Amino acid sequence: MPDPTADRVGAQIVASAASFTCAGQAYTFVRAAQAALFTRGLRLRVHIDPLLRAVRDDEHRPATPAELKAMRAYREPWIPVAAVVRNMELEFLNMKNMKLRNVDEEGRYTQRGLNRGVPDGARVLLRAQRHLRILEGAGPDDRFLTQDSTAIAEAFRRVKIDLNLPGIQNQRRPVDNTWQDKLRIGVLPLAGRDTP
Repeated sequence: MPDPTADRVGAQIVASAASFTCAGQAYTFVRAAQAALFTRGLRLRVHIDPLLRAVRDDEHRPATPAELKAMRAYREPWIPVAAVVRNMELEFLNMKNMKLRNVDEEGRYTQRGLNRGVPDGARVLLRAQRHLRILEGAGPDDRFLTQDSTAIAEAFRRVKIDLNLPGIQNQRRPVDNTWQDKLRIGVLPLAGRDTP
């Protein structure tokens, strides 16, 4: 990079982030950019979480046991349930049609239409939502998730961002010149200035 400036570096990272298909590519690119700038007397400061939100993730995989356990921290059980069921590739529009009878006492999903079964670590989440709906007086033919498709989709995005989960498509890919605000990137000289 001849004569790197903050704007040029930021523009290059934004342009490159649009083509990354996994977090590993983003990490490698940032570390290589940091090494290259270091040889030119500059320090590249990058907050990784906002950068990872800009990465397109084509590596859909089931949530890990640790990720499923972390989902238990949400106060309302329907939020992680939305993420778990979407992670099993059920569409948002179909989620609102799930009935209480579709989830048994053990937290298993009993209706066809999923490409994957319910992972063991996710069953506790489905059991919690089922128990809550029963306490609310819901019957077997009442909806399992009472929220609309938009709220369910937003819950999935929220959990995905909070836990940096892989998925169908990450939201918020920066495409404009406000890269410093969106990705929180800083290019600082190594000498002559205090660095945070």
